[in-house]
Amino acid sequence: MLKAQWQVPPGAAAPGPFRFQRIATLVFADDFMHGEEELGEWKAQSGTWTVHALQNPIRSANPFSFLGRGDDALATAGQWFWRGYRFAAAAHPLPGTSFGAKFCWNAPDLTYEVLWTAGTAGPGTLRLARVTPAGTSELANASLGFVPAQWYRLEVSQVEGSITVSVDGTRVISAVDPNPLLGGAVPVVVGLVVANLLARL
Repeated sequence: MLKAQWQVPPGAAAPGPFRFQRIATLVFADDFMHGEEELGEWKAQSGTWTVHALQNPIRSANPFSFLGRGDDALATAGQWFWRGYRFAAAAHPLPGTSFGAKFCWNAPDLTYEVLWTAGTAGPGTLRLARVTPAGTSELANASLGFVPAQWYRLEVSQVEGSITVSVDGTRVISAVDPNPLLGGAVPVVVGLVVANLLARL
C-alpha cells in the first residue's frame, strides 16, 4: 500500500486535497556512452550509424551521441511486443536534412512515422503518418520550423491508438487512429544526432 502524508508547520494553513499518479517503469534508455563500433541494443536497418563523442561538449549536456547518415537512415531498438509506450529523444538535426522517428515499428512498411522537414520558403512541417503495405496515410500535421544544429526534445506517446507528438515539452500534434498499430520497436530515422533516448511502457 502506498501512503502519502503532509507535514504542516505549526500555525501554517493546511494544504488542500492532492493527487498523485503512478509513472510506469523506464524500460529502455541509452546515453550512448560506449565505443564507436559498439551500437549496443541498436540495429542499423539502413544508412550508416556510428557512436562517437561530440567534438564540442557545449553542444550538449551529454558528450556522447548516435549519428545517422544516408538516405532514409534508420536504426531500431526494442521489441515487437512493446505496447502502449512513450519515448523521448534529444535530437540534433543536421543541415539540409529532414529528421524524425518511427514507432510501433515491425517492418519498413508497418509502422508510424513522425517526420520533420525544413521549409524552403517558410516554416517547416511536422507530419504524423501511418505506413502499411497499402500505402502511407497522413494522420496529422503542423507548420513548425526547426533550426539545424540546434537541440530539440522530440517526444511521442501512443496508447491504444491515441497518439501525441511534443517538441520541447509542448504538444504539437494529436491524433487518434481507429485501427491502431499497437506494438513494435522504437527507431530513429534520417539525418540527425541523438544524445539521449528514453522509453516507458
